[in-house]
Amino acid sequence: MEFQKIESMLEYLIKTGNPEIREKFIEEFKEEIKVFIKNLSKAIILYKKFESQFRETQQEQLVSLFVFNSFNNLINSFHLFISGYSNASGNLNRQFIESIAMAILTAKNELDFFDRFMNEGNKFPVHKSLNYVKRNIKHYKTLIKENWENLIKIHKSYNDHSHSSAFTLATPFDHDRKDGSVILGPIFVELRKSLYKKEILSYIQSIDTILNLLEGLEIEMNLNKQVNQSVNRSLARDRKIDKPDTGRAIDCRAK
Repeated sequence: MEFQKIESMLEYLIKTGNPEIREKFIEEFKEEIKVFIKNLSKAIILYKKFESQFRETQQEQLVSLFVFNSFNNLINSFHLFISGYSNASGNLNRQFIESIAMAILTAKNELDFFDRFMNEGNKFPVHKSLNYVKRNIKHYKTLIKENWENLIKIHKSYNDHSHSSAFTLATPFDHDRKDGSVILGPIFVELRKSLYKKEILSYIQSIDTILNLLEGLEIEMNLNKQVNQSVNRSLARDRKIDKPDTGRAIDCRAK
């Protein structure tokens, strides 16, 4: 009997998640969720415009793909968070930040990160990408150093919480119950509502980071286009062969 009860519970969790938990988040934070969706919709429209402008070269395609990956990770992370999976959402949020860093690094022609990534592939240390940006921040006129250092702190926090730390061990405890029960699967704890709200507001602020990213990337990619066009014109001039002036045609027929 106990086995069937556990089996039934696991089947429910695995196949459907827990819609009741998600509804609690939606009901409690419906205004914040509405703002997140509205602002993200505007950002995606700007991304579609950006992607349509920069799709010719391999570099442009890679940068655009990293930006897309940042959107995808942010959306999936937010969905997990309001579904009661805070630890899992943090892992994707860390990838969201890394995708932003990689888009910035690979867009800069003066640096060699695009070539490095293409040559190294999976061996490229993406987990160091934020520090790479910080180290080269002087090359990025649109990035504010203080904002980037704050993003590094957030990334470190998600990185720390992605392991089996004391923080993650505390997550499944339902402090609303006097017996201190632990919950299998997603969880919503009334006593943590202020923490939930703080996290949701940070998701909304993340959209501003994407907007700043798109603005800066557009400048960088247009500069790259100008440089490439200048190089191509120079190569075309070098390859141009002046035809010699031979004067009159020479009659080679036998007299």
